[in-house]
Order: sequence, then structure tokens, then C-alpha cells
Amino acid sequence: MANKTTFWSFLKNNYIEIPIIQRDYAQGRLGKENLRKNFLGDLKRALDKEPPYKDTEMKLDFIYGTTENERLNPLDGQQRLTTLWLLHWYIALRADMLNEDNCAILKKFTYETRITSREFCRNLCIPKNFENFCSSDIVGFITKQTWFYSAWKQDPTIQSMLRMLSGTKISDKKGEDITDGIDELFDDDKCVDTFVAYWNILTDNTLCPIVFYNLPLHNFGLTDDLYIKMNARGKQLTSFENFKADLIGYMTKCSEEAFEDKQKSQWELLLDTRKGLPIKFDTDWTDIFWANRSCGIKDKNGKGIKSKSNHIDEIFFAFLNRFFWNELFIARKSDNPSQFLLDMGKGDENSVQENENASYRYLNDSANRNPNDYDTKIAYQGLDEYKYDNGVIPIEFFLKLQRVLNNYYRFSQNCTLPTCPWDSSFRFIPQYVKDENSDNIEINNNANEKILKVSTLNQVQRIVFFAICKYFDHDDTVEDSMDSMKRWIRVIWNLISGEGEDGHPQIRSSVAIRTAIEHIERLDAHDVYNSLNCMPFDERTSDFSNRWNEEINKAKQIVCQEVRSDGKTWEEVITEAEQYAFFRGSIRFLFQDENGQVDWRRFDEKWKHAKNFFLQMPTQATAMQERYRNADLLKSMMSWFTSEAFQKVLWWKHKTFNNKPETWLYYILNNDNCKAIHHLMLGETNTPDTFEKSFDFNERTVYILATTSLLDFVITHIPSSWIRNYHNHIAIFPSGKGVFLNAEKRDGLLSSTEQIGIREEHIIPETTLLYGSDINFTFNNHNFQWYRNDFVYIMDEYWNYAIKDEKAQEEMDKYYCRSTRDIQDSTGLIQMLTEFINIYSNKLL
Repeated sequence: MANKTTFWSFLKNNYIEIPIIQRDYAQGRLGKENLRKNFLGDLKRALDKEPPYKDTEMKLDFIYGTTENERLNPLDGQQRLTTLWLLHWYIALRADMLNEDNCAILKKFTYETRITSREFCRNLCIPKNFENFCSSDIVGFITKQTWFYSAWKQDPTIQSMLRMLSGTKISDKKGEDITDGIDELFDDDKCVDTFVAYWNILTDNTLCPIVFYNLPLHNFGLTDDLYIKMNARGKQLTSFENFKADLIGYMTKCSEEAFEDKQKSQWELLLDTRKGLPIKFDTDWTDIFWANRSCGIKDKNGKGIKSKSNHIDEIFFAFLNRFFWNELFIARKSDNPSQFLLDMGKGDENSVQENENASYRYLNDSANRNPNDYDTKIAYQGLDEYKYDNGVIPIEFFLKLQRVLNNYYRFSQNCTLPTCPWDSSFRFIPQYVKDENSDNIEINNNANEKILKVSTLNQVQRIVFFAICKYFDHDDTVEDSMDSMKRWIRVIWNLISGEGEDGHPQIRSSVAIRTAIEHIERLDAHDVYNSLNCMPFDERTSDFSNRWNEEINKAKQIVCQEVRSDGKTWEEVITEAEQYAFFRGSIRFLFQDENGQVDWRRFDEKWKHAKNFFLQMPTQATAMQERYRNADLLKSMMSWFTSEAFQKVLWWKHKTFNNKPETWLYYILNNDNCKAIHHLMLGETNTPDTFEKSFDFNERTVYILATTSLLDFVITHIPSSWIRNYHNHIAIFPSGKGVFLNAEKRDGLLSSTEQIGIREEHIIPETTLLYGSDINFTFNNHNFQWYRNDFVYIMDEYWNYAIKDEKAQEEMDKYYCRSTRDIQDSTGLIQMLTEFINIYSNKLL
């Protein structure tokens, strides 16, 4: 049971010893000016009975620790206890009450961390050391005393204590001095009587308005390993510790100010000493993150661990920030639940409208991060940025956090979260990043403080984070299981794993995230198949809509429980296919007919061919089994193209002439390519002979791609190309090394004229097509180039353009060049080239 007490009352009956395993006193560190200002200001307002403590106590929450032989070893609360001790000492000094009796009690507080810290505290409690103090510049007086050793200035705890007493000269953004020291705060109260009054209030158990709850942990049967976990956070006061203290303080304040009985009861349960958030933070929830604790950083010689081992604060802080981001992102307006609290931009990845929200900007770290930092460098500066709902943190936030982490904790005792076969980097509980030597990595956060680098969450993974929170957000009537979790997570990854032909995620904007979350919110996380079975199809044509509709169709097939001849269930077969190759959970091409309609009858046949075609574990370079690492499957697929399909599937579509996973993912999931993929997956090849002489360019190109060796050449020499307009031609781009598809006149004349020798690098075997925008050739021992604009140039012996008049401005005056517009056949070409040679030769003579 937690005991409410004042500091003086507790110290009279107990010793307080800050154990050696604890961190140094850090509320007095540089960079914590605002924290000191706020905390000290609250303490003085409580003493002065000023709002918000006019009619209520200032509760400093729970002080956890082990108590043995009337000696408290604080587990959590060291910082608050030290500040309270300094406040009591200072008031006693200024009230002329620093006598032997009071010092005997003050001496019961000590530090075990360093001998220097312990001796400093002891000397502060020797009355004769302050007989000559004249009530000004307390730190200046202390540091000039003979008992104060200059070496003590190197002790970080002593440095912080002195700074807490004196404050700093640091100014805020308005240029005003920040009142961040006890001496600064009480400087106006020169009268000894004022301090006597303060002393009487602090030392009277019935009058003192500053209280805390002492919670002996032995009452909970907790073991010593918890003590190690709670104190394995490093020596400095971390963002997480400040954040946690402020968060609990906020809850306490809300509990005191709640008017409605129901809400007051909810706040009290959240603060319950056995099951509430404060004790959970330091017990069960610490266990969750302890599993991912840091391994530390080796020294420069690689011998042993230098520092920062067994940390959890950075990953705990990152998780809570992500939970806050999640809740802000899905929060709806209290006065209009149909609208979201957070406004979105237009939907592209460059949209910044949501960044107008201060909480989103902070939690997304929009202003500070590099693209790959995400939210890993956030430095805690105060609780204001977390009050995302019109200046408050809704009580439902805390209730949901409690449900999610409590349920996850129970689940994690016997189960682990399923992993995604194609995204192994996702971590619901963050992890510390390691370098190539398996050491943790130290970086600076936005406040330039040293922290350990933490795993990130990208846009797609934020949706998975949301989905896991949704799964664990329930009361005790719902039962979690590994089976339901596997199904839920599998469906979620299937929904959000779309990629474009460029290999980039389809979901990369805030609007796309919201669309996905709105759909997922409608599902039952513990009965996802039946839930999907009842969902309407999405009539839109986005990748997410296609995947949503696919999951509905797969769920319908699973829940119908149709018996298969091989004894397997449809769930087993579908799951196996989803995780195969590069499919990333999307396998609708296996159960759609040539019109894109659902047809499961030939699933097994298509699945068999898919395994023959594609590697189970594709590489970045190829998705294909060794037999198909050529153009054969591409040609077979394209043989089924119509003119319309060619236009929709190939025209201006990036990097579509290769066997990379992202290219084939584009082909097999393209709604405009259903016919070709349907026949390809049945092992069927078409012969589009009627297209050979077609007047339709698209049809002629389909014939060339499907029946000639052009694709064999392209897939080898220019696999990152695509079809587009270029210099009045239609080309397989890029231009400098591409192939003109409608340069029939040029390619035909150069290839069919016997006296002309085309340079080897331009020849595409077994076709009349030529490789390159500008084609070099020889005729009658002279060098020529058929340029991309259908002019022919004479080249010198080094294949540079031959100069006619170096000073000329016009192209035809400066170089030896002629248009081929009027050339109709080989005879005309030979005649033009011959005349050209004569003119050039005479010029040389």
C-alpha cells in the first residue's frame, strides 16, 4: 500500500540513500532550465497557497524503492527527493534554523554514488560551516569555503546541486532570464520571518502542501532484477524520465480537477498504486522494453563495454512518441466525430498541411530530421506538444495505452509478434540499432544530447503499428491468441505492401496512410476473415483499393470452407502463395480470369506455373528461375497484348523491360494486363501474326516485341528503359542508347543497302532495328552518321563531325550535312552519299 507523506516527516523516520547504481543528480544539468523553472515554481506556489494549489496539495506522485532497516534506496524518484532535500536545506539556512537538531535529520539524506557527493552533502549539514553566511550568493559562499575542494566542481552531482541552488543566467526566447534556481526564486523574500514561516509549513505534517506517495516495492514481491532494470538507464536524466514524470504529474492534476464522478474514478484507477500507469511503467512495461535493452558501446580498443549498456529509455520514449502520433493521427473532433482532428494536405508526399499542427510537427519531427531519421531524434522539451486535443491529453489516450501495453505484456509472455517475410525491419517495440561490430550507435538528438540510435518506423510501418495497437486495444472479455494475431498481421501487411514499377512503396503520403487506417479501423482484429467477408468492395482503382478487394475475395474463399482434393485448406494454400517470391501478399493474378473476374477453378494450375517461373527467394537483380532469366516470359506475355493493352501497360511506364521483382509485380497486378497474365500463368503463348503488317503502330510494336529478338537485346543492354516519345520518334528510352521503333525508313535503308557498313555497336541481331539515336556507318571508305533528326552528317576519320565552316552559325553551313526527307530508296541514298563525298573531297583538296 502506498503511504502519503511529506519529505520532512519521511526523513525524520527513515534514511534516504541514493544507491551507487543510480544516475547522478540531473535536474540541475545545463539544458534543463525550463524543467527547473517549472518544478521550482510549482513548489513555491504550493508553499504560498497560490493557484493551482490554493485549496489542494501538490502531489509529487510515487517514490518507489526498497526499504530495509528504515533505509530507503529509491528506485524511482531520486531527482524529486534531491530537489526537496535542497529546498528544505535552503529554507532552514535562510530561516536561521540550520541547527544541530535539524542537520541531524538532513544528514539522513545522502548519496552513495561518489565519495565527493556524499561528503558535499555532509558538509552542507554542518552548522558552523554557515555561521558567516550573509544571505546572498549562496553558491559563491559555498565554493569559497576551505571545506569545499576545487576537485568537487568536477562531480556532476555537485555541479547540478549548485546549479539548482543558484540557477543560471540563461534567457528564454524573449530575452528574459529564466528563474531556474532556488536562490533566484526566493531572492525577493529577504525577511527571515518569511523563511521561518516556510520552514514551519514544510516541517509540519498537517500544514505541508507538498506530498508524495512512498511505495515499498517489497509489498509486490518484486525481485532485485527490477531494480537493475529501472536503474540501467545511464547516468544522465533522459528525455523519457522527464516525459514520464510530467505525464504522471498531468494525470494526477487531471484526477484532482475532475468534476464528473465517472471520469474522476477513471483517473483514480489509472493512478492506482497496484494496477495503474505509474507502477506499470516501472514493472511490467519495463519488462517489455528490457527484452530489447542496449548492449552498449565498446571502447576504442574494443576491450569490454565502455558505457550505455542495459539502456531502455530511448526505446521506451520512441514507443510512447509513436503511440502519441498514432492517437493524434486517428483522433476525431469531439464536436463532429465524422471529421478528423488533424487536417491533411492534398495527398502527395510533399504535402505540409498537417505540419501546421504543432503536435504532429513535433511527433513527426518534421522540422529537424533528415529523410532517414524519422522520429528517432526527438528531444523532450515539455508536455505542451503532447496535448494534441485542443490543449489536453484525452483520458481515453491513457486508458488505451493501459489496455494496449497490459494486453501486449500478457501476450508476450508466451508468444512473439509474427514477422513479415518481405519486411524484417519492422519493430513494434523499438530496438537499439547496432553497427557492423554489434555495438550500439551513439547519435545526437535535437537538443544535441548524446543518445543511442533507435530503429525507425516508415510510413507503411506506422500503419502496422496502428494495427497492432488496435489488436491489443480491448477489455478482459476478449482473448488474444497466436492464430488470430497471425491472421490479422498477415492481412494488414497484404493490404499496405503495394509497390510501384519504380520499387517505391505506394503508401508514402499522410493521406494514403489515413485511407489505409480508415479501412482497417472497420475490421475485427480478432476475427478478420469473417469481418472482411462482410465488407463492401472499394470501387476506386488505387493499389490499396485493389488490395482491399483482394483480401475480401480471399477471405470469402477461406470462410466458405470449400474442400480441396489435396487435403489442404484454402487458408494454407493462399498463405503459402502470398509469402512466395516477390508477391508481397498480393496473389489475385492467380484467381482472376482474363477479364479480371474472380475464378478460383484454375488457381492450382496457375500457382504451379508461378513457382516454375519465379524464384521463391528473388534477388534484387532477378525474380526468375534460371530457365527464364531471358526475354522468353516477357515475350510470351506481350504476345497477348492488344493495342489498348500496349498503350496502358507499356506506354511511358518506367523500367518495364527486365526481370526484376518490381517489374513483374507491376505486370502481374496491373488491372489492364489481366488477359496477358491469365494466359501466361496457364502456360499459353499467342502468335500475333496479324499484327505484323498492321497500320496500327501499337500492334506492329507488339508483334516486334513478341516475335523478334528485340526484347532479348533490350533486356541485356538497356534493362532500365521504357517506351516514350523522343525527337519526333517513338523510342525505347533512354535516348542515347535507345531504340527508335518508328524509324523504319532509316533502319531499312541502312540495313538493306549493300555498300553501307553499319558499325557493330548499332546492330540488333536478327532484326532490322538499330541501337542508338544516332547511327554511325561507312560508305565508300568515308564515315557518316544518320542523326536523330534524319539528317546525314559526314564524319572525319576520328568520328567527329566534319567542319565545313567553323565560323558559320547555321548547322548546314557549319557542317557537311543533308536532309534525308526526299530519299525513298537505296539508289537515292547512294546518290546522295556519293555527291556528298565529292563535295567533301573537293573541299579537302
